[in-house]
Amino acid sequence: MFKKKATQIVSETSIKKSRKFLNRKTAGITGGVLLTTFIGSQLMTAELPKKDDLYGQQYVTVVKHLQEAGFKNIQGVEITDLEFGKIGESDLVELVSVDGEDWKEGRALKNIPITISYHVPKKDAVEFKLPASKNLADVEKELKNSGFKQVELTPVLLVEEGNADKKDKIDRLQIGNHTYQSNHFYSISLPVTLTYFDVSKDNIKLPENLAEDKTKPELEKQLKTAGFTDIKWTAVADKDKAKHEKIQKISLGGAELQLPTKQEIISKKINPHCNHLLRFL
Repeated sequence: MFKKKATQIVSETSIKKSRKFLNRKTAGITGGVLLTTFIGSQLMTAELPKKDDLYGQQYVTVVKHLQEAGFKNIQGVEITDLEFGKIGESDLVELVSVDGEDWKEGRALKNIPITISYHVPKKDAVEFKLPASKNLADVEKELKNSGFKQVELTPVLLVEEGNADKKDKIDRLQIGNHTYQSNHFYSISLPVTLTYFDVSKDNIKLPENLAEDKTKPELEKQLKTAGFTDIKWTAVADKDKAKHEKIQKISLGGAELQLPTKQEIISKKINPHCNHLLRFL
């Protein structure tokens, strides 16, 4: 009887030891699985860059950021909408889509699909190179060859004396709302304004301070001396003696001049029409 009881005690002790060993072994296996899973997760996923590091940046820069982070499944989508820009500084990122979502942060699988939408020049955009001569005819020809169709000419009138070297030279080239710059692209759909120097013997300088303390005879003499020949006058009645024969308004080519005319005004040999005040006695 004693032996049976002793055998029973030994047997229970062995079972307890066996259970304790199994628990430790099971815990070790579970921990190993979890550790393996964690390591595997770290190897298969990567941290997405912050939104501010991607949006508004150039496409190649964004791709580099994502590749360095470990992402491999990257594709780009062009948005062809730029009418103007500096060559080499376009391709700005508008949107980064991660697995179909506009944006998300945190960790993601390295093979998750990432789509980058970025701006590029319009299909009709060209790099226009201003001819070195800057002659009107050469620039017009180059614009035509480049595909521009809406070209408007705006002359800046200069008298011939002292300005011969400026004849038909480009003063300003504007494409759309942009003043021309080299190493830039422009859509040929944009309107072009060519401002050039019109130098001619037919251009005459309007006398300065036209209406400043001058009477009709004095002004008429001054205009004829400047080269104007056909001058028309219109009398306007006024009871104010102080305004007798004083100039009220001057129009040149249908456009009214601001008085006093202290700025330099150059005109073609067209006739100014002058209105002066004449008091009827």
